[in-house]
Amino acid sequence: MSPLDSSELQLQIYHRLVDELAASERRYRELVEHLREVVFECDSGGRLIFLNQAWVEILGHPVKESIGHSIAEFIDEEDREAALASIMAREGRPALEPRELRFRHQNGDVVWLELSTRTFEEGIELSAVERIVGSLYNINDRKRAREELQKAHDQLEVRVEERTTELRETNQRLREEIAEREQVEEALLQAKEAAEAATNAKSEFLAKMSHELRTPMNAIIGFTRLVMRRCKDILPATQFDNLGKILISAERLLALINDILDLAKVEARRIEIRPVTFALEPLIRECLHTVEPMLRGEKVRLLAEVSPELPELTTDKDRLNQILTNLLSNAIKFTENGSIKVTAERFGEEITIAVVDTGIGIPAPALERIFEEFHQVDGGATRQHGGTGLVLSISRHFARLLGGDISVQSTAGHGSTFSVTIPIRYDAGQAAARHTRLGSDENIMARAAPNQKTILVIDDDPNVVYLLGENLAEAGYRVIGAASADEGRRKARQFRPFAITLDILMPQQHGWQMLHELKTDANTRDIPIIVLSVVDNKDLAYRLGAFDCLLKPVDRDLMIASLSRIDPTTRGQSDEKNPGRGGR
Repeated sequence: MSPLDSSELQLQIYHRLVDELAASERRYRELVEHLREVVFECDSGGRLIFLNQAWVEILGHPVKESIGHSIAEFIDEEDREAALASIMAREGRPALEPRELRFRHQNGDVVWLELSTRTFEEGIELSAVERIVGSLYNINDRKRAREELQKAHDQLEVRVEERTTELRETNQRLREEIAEREQVEEALLQAKEAAEAATNAKSEFLAKMSHELRTPMNAIIGFTRLVMRRCKDILPATQFDNLGKILISAERLLALINDILDLAKVEARRIEIRPVTFALEPLIRECLHTVEPMLRGEKVRLLAEVSPELPELTTDKDRLNQILTNLLSNAIKFTENGSIKVTAERFGEEITIAVVDTGIGIPAPALERIFEEFHQVDGGATRQHGGTGLVLSISRHFARLLGGDISVQSTAGHGSTFSVTIPIRYDAGQAAARHTRLGSDENIMARAAPNQKTILVIDDDPNVVYLLGENLAEAGYRVIGAASADEGRRKARQFRPFAITLDILMPQQHGWQMLHELKTDANTRDIPIIVLSVVDNKDLAYRLGAFDCLLKPVDRDLMIASLSRIDPTTRGQSDEKNPGRGGR
């Protein structure tokens, strides 16, 4: 090959290399221009030499106007100094770790970009020029998402702290309320024990005194009868009449002593129940025959209406005889004209025996206390008809010992109806439970008069249910109990009571939540609710829709007064329109 041919070949190779290099550079620039992240090149002073199109798309600054300016001019002032120090510090760090910086958009907005740089030298060793190349990756969305997440996290922490504080305060209040309730319960227990001790002492005293009095009184009666029998034809008529008066007075005094002794035995729990099986109708006839001599003339008739379908009873026959005799004697005492009728009907597993008279009746205020010991309707009636005020109280005690109860319905001037309800078969366990459960709810509702109002007592303490039952029954109300929130909701929907009393410190569910649910339930929201608890928070009770708010222990007069303010014509309206506190 000639020297010319060799030169041409080298020239061709050179041009080919130049073309390939130019093509490679075009591909490189094409690739760089279409990247979504900014690619830049700076000189050793940080002035921009090259920028791709992403610079415009991300920051909005024109490329031509940005070339020649320091990259620091486009960085936010707060990050500028640290960013320059990082970019210019090259010794030992040819490649910098990515750094998150705030750049300024052309419109003034802050844009978060991740900066990565690398330093290199361009040219031969003696005349090498230092260059800095790098990239800017748009992390604005990621940064804002992270800030939002952090903000949400901070807000959540604040809410958790607030909720924790609320729960801590609530727990503290609950502990204080529980401690207060325990103190109240302890005080009530001590008061109950003291009252029981006093009652037992009184009963012991009455029992002993009644026994001591009855012994000589029996002797007086016996000897008086003996003298009257043997000396009837010997004594002058006036003296014989005087002996008769002595005998009547002695028998009356003995009846009083027997009543007191029966009461003492009941209170001291010394009465034994001896159940036997017998037919009811013969017993009723026997009781009518017993009281027949007490009738004053023929103006009053004794009647009996007993269903022939009644089953035999298994209970204490003597106690039932005493109950019916007492009720009949009481009816005769206050009935001068008309009739006294005894009826007997079956309701489920119970028998109801009613003594209906056409006597003077009982005024409404006296109905509330008719079964109290030593209570009489009024002084005038007592002076006219006599009596100790113990017969009805003792009869109710006996009825409850048999597992039943006595109720009364009466109107002044229109007679009275005393109803004895006892189980068909006596059961000692059921009789004991009667102190806290006055029959099944269904039987209570079945026996209730059409105009008798039912009160639902929602309280886990059976003593409260019993006490309200005792106090409100005397005022003409029927009481049914519920020991839990679930049972209370069910019975409120089932029986639609005239009113509800609600304890706050209930198991499983707090009473405030129970009150809210009852007042938001379409089936129960119209029923007036009286909060009855040791928790004194009337403002919250009224805000949640309570009709009234009373404190334990139960005050009978306040409870009856609160119930009397409920107007039946407005029960369909919201309690806020008829607040109980308005009458307090």
